[in-house]
Amino acid sequence: MEKEIKILKALAHPLRLDIIKLLIINENLCVCKIQEAFNIGQSNLSQHLKILKDAKILNSKKMVVGFIIV
Repeated sequence: MEKEIKILKALAHPLRLDIIKLLIINENLCVCKIQEAFNIGQSNLSQHLKILKDAKILNSKKMVVGFIIV
């Protein structure tokens, strides 16, 4: 039950839900492209992505040019 609660809390924020919708349409995106899509600062986006990753909703891969969210 704890895992489900963490997932629901992560999805409760409108921006995080929009990030998931964007990633459904565009499977693999660079963090910079997500940042551009929502016109938010890198620090703010990083906090939201961390919450989604901690809830096991997202994965990421470090690439030569940055991070790719998958």
